[in-house]
Amino acid sequence: MRFSNIFISLATAAGLVPITVASNPEVPDGTYSITHQEDGSYLWKSLTNATMEPITTFPQRNGKPKTYSAKFQKRRTDCWGQDLDHAGVDKSANDLRRWARQPGGFNWAATYAASSVGSVVNFVFVYYCITTPHTSGNIDENDVNYALAQMDAKCPLYRASWFGWDGSSELIGKASVNAEICTGPF
Repeated sequence: MRFSNIFISLATAAGLVPITVASNPEVPDGTYSITHQEDGSYLWKSLTNATMEPITTFPQRNGKPKTYSAKFQKRRTDCWGQDLDHAGVDKSANDLRRWARQPGGFNWAATYAASSVGSVVNFVFVYYCITTPHTSGNIDENDVNYALAQMDAKCPLYRASWFGWDGSSELIGKASVNAEICTGPF
């Protein structure tokens, strides 16, 4: 066993074994607007802490989402294989509900790229996204509840997933903060 540890150390030092270094900064708990940049990065701007500098992250591309049945594609619900922190999902979902709980709901727009808004708790991001540039949408608490119920009905509980409305560029999802979101095709 000791020999294998020495071998791995030597191979790593010689450049024979690739090393993965996490380059993404941590995104603290809070509510954010996320702008999807042309280079694939996300620019996170805090909506709860005006003094916080924007954070740039580069999402991990974990492959295509898994749809559990062809009939669910019509409903635009997709599930990923990643399990999420239970408390993070519950608290982030409640934060998104509170954010959308305004008279008339909340309007959101995408300018030159997809745009999201949502809450981060325990590195879980529950979000509302406009996927098409130069479009806008509106959500309220009922929309959040409906989308989360659709995800939970089609995917295992606390699994990264998203739900979109037919004919709309709007979707609601839940994922880890380092996941690629709102990139389509939808």
